[in-house]
Amino acid sequence: AASAPLFTFGIIADVQWADAEDGSNYDRTVVRHYRGAFRTLQRAVDWWRALPEPPSFIAQLGDIIDGVNVRLGQSAPALEAALSELRRAPCPSVNLVGNHELYNFDRRALAAAGWLRHGDREYYSFSPAAGWRVVVLDPYQLALIGHAQDDPRRLAAVELLRRKNPGVHPSGSGGAWFEGVRGYDRRFVPYNGGLGGRAAQLAACHPLSSCHPSSAPIGEEQLRWLRSELAAASAAGERVIVLCHVILEPRACGGSTMAWDYEEALEAVRSGEAGGCVAAVLCGHDHSGKYHCDDAG
Repeated sequence: AASAPLFTFGIIADVQWADAEDGSNYDRTVVRHYRGAFRTLQRAVDWWRALPEPPSFIAQLGDIIDGVNVRLGQSAPALEAALSELRRAPCPSVNLVGNHELYNFDRRALAAAGWLRHGDREYYSFSPAAGWRVVVLDPYQLALIGHAQDDPRRLAAVELLRRKNPGVHPSGSGGAWFEGVRGYDRRFVPYNGGLGGRAAQLAACHPLSSCHPSSAPIGEEQLRWLRSELAAASAAGERVIVLCHVILEPRACGGSTMAWDYEEALEAVRSGEAGGCVAAVLCGHDHSGKYHCDDAG
């Protein structure tokens, strides 16, 4: 007989619910069934509740409510309704920050949110079972959205996009986002973000920033932390599951929904220090649900 698994977990991503009539995505190519999305969340929770053995946790990979709630003035009640559904599940939820969370709430509000661990810097790890580690990433440490206007992480994002995609307005709204950008450079748009690696060095001396030329790159601590976590897991003989809202592997999406600094994240995952400890990277954000298996399996 097959042995029982060490642990199981549920996954759901990009619910993007709102109490509103159907709408569409940013470029009006995909219909958004806002109320239908909530019913899908309810059915998912019902399914988890009916399992013979409850999962260890639910990985809610971000965008649990839609940005349209801002216009409706329904951000807080929409979030509470979704979280209330998740609380019906037979196990706790691990909630990630996606771009739609940041459309609805700024980082100051998220820092005080009880449904997140930290809010402002939402990256951490935990062990669901002996020999396993789950690493949660925050791909909007470098971003146009969510941060205060003078936050160095936002200023770094403004400067990065100015260089990589001049069609993006510094406010993050308006502009010709996809004119003049090709290939993987299509990722340099406001609904993506960065973990905060070498790209942040572009703005280390931004004229509006108080940082000094010799100071550490803005947000570099998350990638440094990731490398440390993977090295520690490898040394301990642990396997790792990485959770992130934004895609880290371009071949697992359409080539435009990756983190701005996905290359550095992949370098960390595939590094000698990590020693092949990463079993899977699970992301939301790209709604087509693609998959890629690299040479390391």
